Amino acid sequence: METKKLQEQVEAAIRRAASVYTEAKWLAWAEGWLSGKDRTAASALIAFADDFADDVAAAHAALAATDAARLAAVYARYAVYAGDE
Repeated sequence: METKKLQEQVEAAIRRAASVYTEAKWLAWAEGWLSGKDRTAASALIAFADDFADDVAAAHAALAATDAARLAAVYARYAVYAGDE
């Protein structure tokens, strides 16, 4: 894919997202990217760091809940089988 075409697609995606996403750090990053002032990976990382940390915490919580549910199901089956003896 041509670099210019890719940049145009990224720009269009950022503009669409900015029309509905209102988080201040992200909007500041988007403005910097769109203006060409700052397109560094570091600025993108800073803009997404808080959301990423929240997403990681939510994913860990979901995994822990899933593990707990699986263990509960295993112990429930064991209790049923143990009661049959």
